Amino acid sequence: MNTSFRRDMLVAPVYEEGRHDWTLYLPEDEWIHLWTGKAYGGGEVTVSAELGYTPVFYRRGSSHEALFREIGEKYGVK
Repeated sequence: MNTSFRRDMLVAPVYEEGRHDWTLYLPEDEWIHLWTGKAYGGGEVTVSAELGYTPVFYRRGSSHEALFREIGEKYGVK
């Protein structure tokens, strides 16, 4: 089974101590925030980055979308 997420997943590590949000650039497309399920277009966005919830996005329409959605629903922000 091919488990390559290269094109469909974007992870933005938070590398500044004490941060609770993070600003990043998303390539043009429709991206879903893994932890909240909120959709974002391309461009600069700021999202919550609480400890344990590194900003992670997946591309809408990805062949792995069901897996990403399942992870978000199981471990996402309640």
